[in-house]
Amino acid sequence: MMTMCPRCFELYMQFWTKPRCACNEEPIRISPELIYLVQLLLERELKVTSALCRTVNDEDSGGKITQINIEFGEHYPRELFPELPPEWSVYAFDLVKDHEVIKSNLTGLSCECVHPPGECDEDNVFFDTMLTISNMETWLKDRLDPEACKAVLTFLRP
Repeated sequence: MMTMCPRCFELYMQFWTKPRCACNEEPIRISPELIYLVQLLLERELKVTSALCRTVNDEDSGGKITQINIEFGEHYPRELFPELPPEWSVYAFDLVKDHEVIKSNLTGLSCECVHPPGECDEDNVFFDTMLTISNMETWLKDRLDPEACKAVLTFLRP
């Protein structure tokens, strides 16, 4: 895992001792596969707080499952994300620290790619995951114009 500055896109390895870059922005926890997707979201002024991708064994089927979660630091209406690519969905979550809700009703995007037995070797998992991420990148470029998105978010903010 890495962190990325949301302003200048500077990347740092997880063990980096410096908590922030010179921009002094709160860094985003990010998986390397999601760097470009997060940059597209940030260009649309969506406040990404983390973007993680991990593959786990599916104990039930014997295959694997890749889970992708992108969390935002704000609540966005579901209508901002119409007709998402296959496997992608919008969800709401609460930010909790020390068993106390800090912020509620935040928005996230998630995706789950199922890799059945026989199709769960490293190459297939990589191909499926990158295809799924690419589908979301294409959706963003085609459906969520940066300037239009900024205008909507400006209207929604108090």
